[in-house]
Amino acid sequence: MDVPTGIVATERVEVAPGDGWFSRAVAPRHDDAPAQIAFTSGTTGTPKAILLSHRTSGDVTDRLIDIMALDRSIREYVGVPVTFSFGFGCIRAIAAAGGAAFLPERGFRVDELAAMLESGQINALSAVPTPLRVALAQAARRGRPGPAAPGDATTAAHLERAGNWTLTRAAVQNRVDLAQYQVYQ
Repeated sequence: MDVPTGIVATERVEVAPGDGWFSRAVAPRHDDAPAQIAFTSGTTGTPKAILLSHRTSGDVTDRLIDIMALDRSIREYVGVPVTFSFGFGCIRAIAAAGGAAFLPERGFRVDELAAMLESGQINALSAVPTPLRVALAQAARRGRPGPAAPGDATTAAHLERAGNWTLTRAAVQNRVDLAQYQVYQ
């Protein structure tokens, strides 16, 4: 990828094909040097570039870590493009907390996300809210264990699966709500 004239890229980090995990600890910066160029059409429909500073990104990073109580135990599936400010912010917060981020090789995939949640490889996720709601609704319709009525849970194993799915749904919903909060603020 070519870097535009006047912009100096000091480092480019790439995830190895088939790997997907980024686990380098990176402390947030709080200076006025450029951190990201975001492109937006805003409310006018006219595309424009917005320069985001490390101070701005560092502030968001600090607030995400604080609000979400992030620590080095976070293992997050980042199903949003890291070239946009939300994805970039997620990666920065995970790196600053000392956790690990999974970057899907071919973009967000519900099947990959579900498998990683079920196997315990991840304990958090970032994604666009609508596909997550659709995925949760589809899983519930397919008869996956969900929040069952007390009379419906006939075995300890079913109770355990139902409890885990309920917790997973709660964690997903929490993240969806936070994503929407960030988008609408």
